[in-house]
This record gives sequence, structure tokens and C-alpha cells, in this order.
Amino acid sequence: AMGPSGAEADVPPAIQDKYAYGWWAFVSLMLVMFALHLLAEYFFPALSSGLMAFVTYYMVSNRCRNMTQPCTLMFGVICVTQSIIDLVALLMVVGGRTKVRAETSGVPGASHGTQTVTTITKETRPFFDSSEGFKYNIQSTALLASPLVMLIGSALAYISYNAYPSSLFPREGRGDGESGAFGGYGYGAGAAGGGYGAGLEER
Repeated sequence: AMGPSGAEADVPPAIQDKYAYGWWAFVSLMLVMFALHLLAEYFFPALSSGLMAFVTYYMVSNRCRNMTQPCTLMFGVICVTQSIIDLVALLMVVGGRTKVRAETSGVPGASHGTQTVTTITKETRPFFDSSEGFKYNIQSTALLASPLVMLIGSALAYISYNAYPSSLFPREGRGDGESGAFGGYGYGAGAAGGGYGAGLEER
């Protein structure tokens, strides 16, 4: 019988037989985030979520054939960076979301003319508010879920990277190539990223 192909044989069995289930679940989570961002009209984050779902599917398909160690490292870097950006965005609004309204009106001027006056009103609403309607609460749901999903992706990348028998960054002075974490020194956490800026305020 023929053995596995070279690319598949290089992927640790732990990834193919155990961690692949988590990766497929992550594909589903990214598709959910894609739908949430579309419903919230966060179009740039929706594009980012769609791309992440596609990349994850590409990595995990065909028994994780494309989940090479460098690819896993870069995916982890993206996820960690994205989770930090999303967490900052969440912390800025979790205490209440500010809505800004501008109203323009005409008032009598000094010389029998009409003067235009613009009034800007700022109102802070709870993070979740049933009186604000469907779109507002979907936006809040997306803001809350995004950093959590990215942290899950970071964890998957971390354990999958460390399933490989050697590190991409072998410790200096050691020739055994023992596995390290994302950075390569021991078993610590690594890094990862994306972007979330649009639509924190509804105008």
C-alpha cells in the first residue's frame, strides 16, 4: 500500500487526528462572524472574517495537508494581533456606546436674514439595549464575540505549532531542535493579527 504524500506525512498525527476537529469548528465560527458582521453592516470586518474562514478551510482540508509549521505560526500571529485590536475596540464601548446626532435649523439673523444653526447631541446608550433595535444589538454582539473567537484561533495555532517535533526558532546553543512556542524559547505563548475599526459609533 502506498504511504501518505510528502506534504501530509510532514503534518503531525496529533493535528490530523485530534486538533483537526477544533480547526473545523473554527471555520464554522468564522462563518458565523462573517454573517454577524454583514448584519451589523461592518463590511471591512466581514471581509476579514470571510478571508479568515477561507484560509482556515484551506489549511485544514485534505487532512490538514496545508497546515505547515510556518503557516501555523503566521496564522497564530494574525489571530493574536486581531484579538488585541478587537479587545481594545470592545473596551472602548463596553461601558456604553455613544450616538452622535446633528440637527440643522434656521433661526432669524441679525439683519432680517436666516442664520443656520447646527446642534450636535451626544447620547450614551447601554452596550445592549432592546429599545435601539436589531442592528444596534447585532453590532454589540459582533464587538463582543470577535476577540473571543480570535483567542480561540490563537489557542489552536499555539497547540498545533507545538505539535511539531522541532521549532522554527531552535534555541541557541542546542542542536536537538526541541520544540519551543511561537517565539522559540521554551513553551510560552506567541503572537498573532487583523483589523477591526469600523462602526464603533452609530451616527
